[in-house]
Amino acid sequence: MHFTHSIHNTKRMCENSGNRSPMMNRRHARLIMTMRSVAFLLSVALLLLSSHPTGVGVAASNYEDEHDEVYDGDYDDDSEDDYDDDYDKEYESKMEQALSHHATKSHQLLERALQEGGFASNSNGDELWQAEFSLNVLQRELGIILAIQEVTFPGNVGEDPENEEEWVYPPYDPENEDLPLLKDDPELKIILDAIEDEEYRDSLYIDIQEKADHKAELDPELWYEFTYWDLQAYFSCRRVFAGTVPVYDTEKWNGVRQLYQDFVKKDKKDRSYDEDNPKRMYQFSTESFDPPIEPFQAGGAKGRGIKAARDISKGELVFKATENTVIFTNGHTWRKFLFAINERYDNETTCDVLVWSWVQTLKEDGPPVVIVDFDNGSLLNEGREDPGFEPPNVRCGKEGDTMCMMEYYATKDIKEGDELLCDYRDFALLWSWADMGL
Repeated sequence: MHFTHSIHNTKRMCENSGNRSPMMNRRHARLIMTMRSVAFLLSVALLLLSSHPTGVGVAASNYEDEHDEVYDGDYDDDSEDDYDDDYDKEYESKMEQALSHHATKSHQLLERALQEGGFASNSNGDELWQAEFSLNVLQRELGIILAIQEVTFPGNVGEDPENEEEWVYPPYDPENEDLPLLKDDPELKIILDAIEDEEYRDSLYIDIQEKADHKAELDPELWYEFTYWDLQAYFSCRRVFAGTVPVYDTEKWNGVRQLYQDFVKKDKKDRSYDEDNPKRMYQFSTESFDPPIEPFQAGGAKGRGIKAARDISKGELVFKATENTVIFTNGHTWRKFLFAINERYDNETTCDVLVWSWVQTLKEDGPPVVIVDFDNGSLLNEGREDPGFEPPNVRCGKEGDTMCMMEYYATKDIKEGDELLCDYRDFALLWSWADMGL
């Protein structure tokens, strides 16, 4: 499952619309689209607010009070004079975590409101569907934040992008061999020249440049502080996935699983599990399952995927969590595991495990954990009932379930050879990496 693209795409609430009429479903879809847009603008406003010392205090004061362990750095009193030229790197990283936490919690609250459903009334006594009520709250909060931003440091909103030349990357030019990255990576030019979609090619090239610059700013000695996005940049994952990455054979899968077992033994030796130190990782179950799937090269931005190995009936169990599914209760342990993979293998394998991992809760109001499957189920690509996506044909849980219990069922009859797709937002908390200390 390639969760990086999902996180880039949108934040969206999970919902169960089985009892709604077609008209209500259409209305629900329109409201969800609008709420997603407002939520995105809200996050942008928070980010703008954080770009000024005064604004930072406004946006994160509550988070600092509740999470003192996150803001445990000592800052130089003289740094305020040189704020624009010498921004404290650690402070910036922790601010990003705080903002991510805010966005995550807002998302979870809205999701819970949608799941509860029901009606509310406005001042005129008109009944409002819960999503519309939540939308009004979001709009009001956005207006307040923008007003604070404008009063505190006017002029940042709507600045001319031409004044930010240092952030502008040149688009890909097949005739220009002096473009950044190409001299040191001739294979990248071959990959880019083979892409027919110019818009996708240009965005891919610029994204690889951005991640390369991000990597250059990272200090390997501080690897234990790397966030999810730092790890993506450090292991050059965007560059790795620009080319064709092979499907794992049985030997490769067995090697990765054995590496996990070796890592567990070393982790226990370093710090044993007990009441004060509960399990930092474990296998979901001792069961095995032979799913009716087979891996293949889906092509394009999708990369690898899985397709039906035979006809699958609606409601049939397609795959589920097994002994190959690993749960990390500690974000830093997952981070250490990535470096262990990189030490034994390479960036390609490390990036595979990184993007196949996701954050989820395993029970109602339970703590978030990091989950990854060490089998072909990890190649499940995303589908959505949104423009630009193919519709999903698999979901986590049976129809009517409100929690994903790690079993995935077909939502329609699927023909042999059809690609299997699932909406990640049905189970993954796409913006919760900061809650795992990542």
